Amino acid sequence: MKNIILTISLCIASYSAYCQDEGVAVAQDRLARSKSIYIGAGPALTLGKNLGDYGNGFGFGGGYLKRLNKVLSIGGSISYLNFKYDEYKTYPYYYDPSIDAVLEYFQKGGDVNLLSLGFDIKLNFVPVGDNTMFSLYGIASPFVSKVSRKEFTARGDVYIDFDGDGLYTDGPGTITFVASGSGTNVVKIPELAEDSKISGGMQLGFGAELFPSKAVSLFFQATFCYTLPISYSATESFLKKNDQYVDDANVIYYDFNKTLLVDGFPIVNKGFSALNLKVGVSFNF
Repeated sequence: MKNIILTISLCIASYSAYCQDEGVAVAQDRLARSKSIYIGAGPALTLGKNLGDYGNGFGFGGGYLKRLNKVLSIGGSISYLNFKYDEYKTYPYYYDPSIDAVLEYFQKGGDVNLLSLGFDIKLNFVPVGDNTMFSLYGIASPFVSKVSRKEFTARGDVYIDFDGDGLYTDGPGTITFVASGSGTNVVKIPELAEDSKISGGMQLGFGAELFPSKAVSLFFQATFCYTLPISYSATESFLKKNDQYVDDANVIYYDFNKTLLVDGFPIVNKGFSALNLKVGVSFNF
């Protein structure tokens, strides 16, 4: 009887040890895959008027992360963001009281591109373990960026009220605004030229991660991106209420000499912020 009890006890102990080893092995398999390469893409939504005469952008990128423990990972990333110039956000109406003329301003070009290298710090709020299927995380990524802006081309259609009826329907022609050069009806605005510089900034945000398998995970991420001063078009930065003229149709014009002819128009050097949404996949190894 004692031999039977001893044999059963040894079997139970052996099975228990096997189960514990198996659980550790499964956990270690997940934790052993502590490195990952990820790629993602999505829209970058401008916030308010912070980005001047630009609409929403698009970005994509990828990176490498090393999990230090169940909650903390660090790594590096490379990303690309593009913001298209939106001509409908450029204020078009100006007035020259010296010759009683109005000017309608048109501008195109000037897309902004950012190529960035970042240092990622990722904190999982739900620790990653052997049975983890879903996790929430926070991420911070300071970055250095090569920022480039394409050259602008612009023109102004001039209209004059020759017959004094309050309608500016006739004009002497078109003024061309150029970054360099000269000529008849040409106004030189050096700031319209293309520009390139090194800047930097920070991304802060949150994400959700789904683990359909140990080797692959899917994520959705929303980050607030702030960039140090860069060069971009923001015509409304040059418009002041004291320089307004209002016609009979309640159209607002701004003083030509105090806006378009002011040094720097229409380019500002300021930081901007955007909300970057991204979906992607990670390959864990």
